[in-house]
This record gives sequence, C-alpha cells and structure tokens, in this order.
Amino acid sequence: MLNGLLKKRPLLVFWGLGILLLILYSAIYLVYPFRDAWNDAVLYVIYVITVSTPALAVTATLQLYDVNDLPRRVWLNFTIGFWCWVAAEFVWVSYSLLVGYPPPLNLSDFFYLTGYVFISLGIYHQYLLLGQPATRWSRWMAFFFWGLAVLLALLMLALTGAFFDTAMFLQDLFGITDLLLGAAALAMLAAFRGGALARPWGGFIVLALANIFYAWLSQTGAYQVDTVSGDVLRLISDLVYMLSYLVLASGFLYQYFLLRFGPRISGGETHHKERGITA
Repeated sequence: MLNGLLKKRPLLVFWGLGILLLILYSAIYLVYPFRDAWNDAVLYVIYVITVSTPALAVTATLQLYDVNDLPRRVWLNFTIGFWCWVAAEFVWVSYSLLVGYPPPLNLSDFFYLTGYVFISLGIYHQYLLLGQPATRWSRWMAFFFWGLAVLLALLMLALTGAFFDTAMFLQDLFGITDLLLGAAALAMLAAFRGGALARPWGGFIVLALANIFYAWLSQTGAYQVDTVSGDVLRLISDLVYMLSYLVLASGFLYQYFLLRFGPRISGGETHHKERGITA
C-alpha cells in the first residue's frame, strides 16, 4: 500500500512525513523526555533534517538536466544557495550545542547571505529562460532588488533605535529579502506562465514571516535557546520556520516529479526542459 501511494501520490507521502516530524518535534519540546543536552540534540537533528529538504529536492532536480540544458543554470544556483542555507543552519546548531548560544554575528550569517545571492541569481536566470532578454534594465533591476532590501532593513533599524546593530540589521535583511524574493518570483511566474511555476515560492512568504517573528523574539529576549522551559513562543517560531522549508521542498519536488515522471504524477501539466523549469 505504501509503495503504491508513493508512486501515485509522492507529495502526499512527503507531507505526511513532514507533518510527523513537526508533531515529533513539538512532543519532544513540550514533554522533554530526554535528560539535559540530549533533548536539545534530538530536537536539532529533527530541525536540520527538515530544513535540509529543499536542498535535497533541488539537488535531485539538478541531476535531471544535462550539462548543456539551459535550465541547469537555474537549478545549479538554487542548489548552491540552499546548501549554503543548510551549512548556515549546521553552524547555528553547532554553536547552540557546543557553546550554548550562537554569537550575535557568526559564520552562519555568511552562509545565509551567500545563499540569498545564489537563489536570487537562480530567479534571474529563470526570468531569462522565460523568453525575456537580458537587457540593461533587467540587470539594473537585480541591483534595485538588493538596494531596496538594504534600505528597508536600515529603515527598520532606525525605527527600533538600533541603527548600528549589525546582527539585528542582518536579521531584518533576511526577513525582507524573503518577502521580496517571494513577491518577485510569484509576480514574474504568474505574468509569464500563468502561475504554473509559483509552487515553490509560497515558502518564501512563510519563511519571511518566520524570520520576522524570530527577529522580534530575539530583540525582545523572548527566544529561549534552552528548551528546558518549554517556551511556547520559541516552539511556534521553530515550527513556522520548519514549515516554510517544507513548503519550499514540496514545490521543488513537484518540479522533480513532473520532469521525472510526467503528467501521470504531477497532475496533468506538460514539461519542456529546453525552456525553463516547466511549461
């Protein structure tokens, strides 16, 4: 039965496993069945597994393209970007387990920022694959995108009175960039393909909300790295963050199954590897 479900409804199986991970994470967080650091270690293992799912999905999709296929550039940038995010999460978790609390500025910030750059490049190359010329205007739009993100993050710092707090600036920047990435991708794909490619990008909206919520908890001191207290706000923040990665992974897996198995799995849409992710 499971094999048949996996063949006919692979995304349903993925979401079933994902929801089980979220339930398991919540149960361990609230009940605290293990002693001392072991409880945090188990939670972090579940957390890293969950946030690694988009990187695994884009890597699998990348393998479906030959070196000369034009969409390979899109998926290569996505692959590098999401694995940079996995590296960032691993660094953050390592600090939490070994030191007790990650420093406000640490190596994970470098990997997060690098990941955003490569994911932005992936969206830009997807824009070109949709038949849009690489004009000077389109290149300047990429600079405008990042300039707007930086200006909005600086504005948020000014409003909160923490203008010279670099760590807080990066937190705000990541949340704003998530929103801009999601909005840009959804608008572009809806305009040029009727929304057929929009599935992965809803995760960026959820991710932005998770980052903004986390930034607020961090700035107010409400985010507890130690899970002994069973703080519900920390749990909600983690669950929303993990959910956003599952949404991203689900969208990328949809593209994978469409290319790998065709409309039989994906629900009736056709695909053309020479134009873009799907058509």
